[in-house]
Amino acid sequence: MLLALPALLAAGLLRHALEFYQLPKGFYGIESIFLLLALMALARIRSLEQLRYQAPGEWGKLLGLDRIPEVRTLRAKLKLLCQDMGQAMRWNSAMAHEWIARQNDAELYFYCDGPVRVYHPDQTALPRHYVARERLCLRATTDYWINAMDGQPFLYGNQEVDPGLIATLTQDLVPWMEAHVAKTPEQERRLAEDAHAHWFTLVFDREGYSPELFAKMGKKRIAILTYHKFPQEDWRKEEFQLHSVALAGGETVTMQLAERGSQLSNQLWVREIRKLTDSGHQTSILTTNFQAPMTTLAVSLFARWSQENFFRYMREHFGLDRLIEYGTEPVPDAISVVNPVWRKLDSQIRSQAGPAPSAGGPVRRSDLIRGSHRVPGPGVSAAQGKPARRDPGSGSGDRQPQTTAQENRASHSRQVPAGGRPLHPPADGRQALHRHSQDDRLSRRIQHGVAAARAYGPWR
Repeated sequence: MLLALPALLAAGLLRHALEFYQLPKGFYGIESIFLLLALMALARIRSLEQLRYQAPGEWGKLLGLDRIPEVRTLRAKLKLLCQDMGQAMRWNSAMAHEWIARQNDAELYFYCDGPVRVYHPDQTALPRHYVARERLCLRATTDYWINAMDGQPFLYGNQEVDPGLIATLTQDLVPWMEAHVAKTPEQERRLAEDAHAHWFTLVFDREGYSPELFAKMGKKRIAILTYHKFPQEDWRKEEFQLHSVALAGGETVTMQLAERGSQLSNQLWVREIRKLTDSGHQTSILTTNFQAPMTTLAVSLFARWSQENFFRYMREHFGLDRLIEYGTEPVPDAISVVNPVWRKLDSQIRSQAGPAPSAGGPVRRSDLIRGSHRVPGPGVSAAQGKPARRDPGSGSGDRQPQTTAQENRASHSRQVPAGGRPLHPPADGRQALHRHSQDDRLSRRIQHGVAAARAYGPWR
């Protein structure tokens, strides 16, 4: 582990420590505490409690001391260092400013993602989030990271109440990058001469898809690179050509790529690049980067797996999802959340909006069950029983693919008019209604889990 000390110091572990942190005079100073915590991470000691079972004298030799502090002493030191909740973010920002300046690439790519940290204790009722690795809606917080193409982390922040990737990008991540990503004289000259030139490129997944967000980033001269959330029909295979591309890790592979111009729902023109796989699937990519070659952009987006591998490695070896402590603390600022009264009323409306028997002709049981899921909700007009126009700021996608999706949903489910009654009465009463009741309860549970995750909170 001593061989890692020069690397830790070169990364800036102690460069800004005395600038942002202070401890009362004592035997163990800032340098000893920071080095001990770094060596604990390298040794895969995931908690202070596990330090009780290590040899204090042997560990003290690594720090140039006779022994390391007791766990009780170390906890007291950390409590003093963590009194100011925003100090860690300022320390992180100071180091990240240097890390970004060391990037040798002429064009910068920043990868933004938010892994979910599940909270299993019951000391507080956190909002629910969908956890992809468990396929459940669980109580959790969201950690937002900004990484380089090779997975090197620049920024970390936690959202106890997550407003979503689009709001976090607009309110927190992009302003932070504007303050810490310096413009070179060459970049300033290019931005002044070329209207299509960009400052840097922001890469994220489908959760951040929003034509309005793309337009806002364009005004800031920030290019975006993401997947197309609503791709249209497949392109002709004759358009694809075989290209030899070099991946971020140095490997050289071949890809079948094609490119077109695409106009989104807000009349914004972007580049659409598609990759054709051996199975015939076409992966659609959107970008407002009009200068980089098509091959570079395809490789840059697929390099998102470096960030995903970083999360997985950190989760396995460094306890990324581990709770620091089991206590709770008040949220410092006011947070907008879903009104519990509205949630209760919405639940009652959903439970009463299902199909009910009425006089008339027969109907198939399958039609009754399908119609039970066609309930007016957000984005649906209850008076007309058809999708209402979305708010332009809600991050909606292209209108033509949305219309296609609505037609597909309409083809698999029957329209329910105002009042929630089916167009035809049921035929075999009890059996059909029993099946509908089971499906409706399952649907409400899923909807409650998704609705509980729609909450808003400040950046910490």
